[in-house]
Amino acid sequence: MADAYVPPEPSKMAIPPVESPFVKEFLSSSELDDATKQQALFYAENGYLVIDLELPDFDEMCERMIRDLDEHYPKVDVGRRIDEAWYYNDDVRKLAAAPKVLDVLQLLYQRPAFPFQTLNFDVGTEQPAHSDTIHFHCMPRRYMVGVWAPLEDVDAQCGTLFVVPGSHKLPDYDMSELGLLASSDSYRSYEDLVRRILDVCGLKSQIVELKRGQAVIWSANLFHGGSPRLDPKRTRHSQATHYYFEDCMYYMPMESDTFGGSICYREAIDIGTGRMMPQTYRGAPLELAKQKKVFRYPRPLPQWVTGVPRSLKDRIIG
Repeated sequence: MADAYVPPEPSKMAIPPVESPFVKEFLSSSELDDATKQQALFYAENGYLVIDLELPDFDEMCERMIRDLDEHYPKVDVGRRIDEAWYYNDDVRKLAAAPKVLDVLQLLYQRPAFPFQTLNFDVGTEQPAHSDTIHFHCMPRRYMVGVWAPLEDVDAQCGTLFVVPGSHKLPDYDMSELGLLASSDSYRSYEDLVRRILDVCGLKSQIVELKRGQAVIWSANLFHGGSPRLDPKRTRHSQATHYYFEDCMYYMPMESDTFGGSICYREAIDIGTGRMMPQTYRGAPLELAKQKKVFRYPRPLPQWVTGVPRSLKDRIIG
């Protein structure tokens, strides 16, 4: 006699609980308090959430970051940003690993998160709408988030961040699905198509005005960007940190043709601990040294980074 059929459990799906069609079922069965459940529902519906960082001595930390990072910005009028300042600035690293952020991500996604990339800004970017899934992605999908924390009060005048509520429910398009070559050379065409997609879907942007000490978390596929700088004299000192979750495979969609068999994998370092994070695919270990194309962090790595495979220390892959 055949075994009785056992229906699959929605909780076993390889989808973040907060992005699952069963999010209300997940929340009703959880032990979260009512206020946290309401925050999770807001995040599930809108794709972003504003939180308080609750970091001690944050005012002093922000002033120190603003001062110490000043000499590292490129001497250009546009595109002023610092990549991976955590290499040499302990405050950038501390903000990236803020316990409150990690706790909220654990509650929302039911999986440990870790910061793997930072960007620091001194002025608004005015960057067109984009989804982070075109830059960083993972398998299972959408186990990645962005967090933006201003180091000073921000508003519309300084060109604050904008988000497009609800846009995270759109498909997480890659270049091939948009009819574009898998290359950074296609990025301007990507931005043009995104603008038209959001317009035809009737999705509107919303600026995010924050006080120092607050931060906004957004879903992997939430479209966002930088609003116009209405007052060019205003600064917008801030930090964006991107987070992956454990037990995933990490890759670079813009440089990948997944269905053509060309995947650009990427290293993932837990900025908080300095550990090179192991990667898995469907529960099995994934060895980067065996892959043809891997995005690596710039070398040399900080001395406190550990767990770097020997085969990746001295050669560039991809």
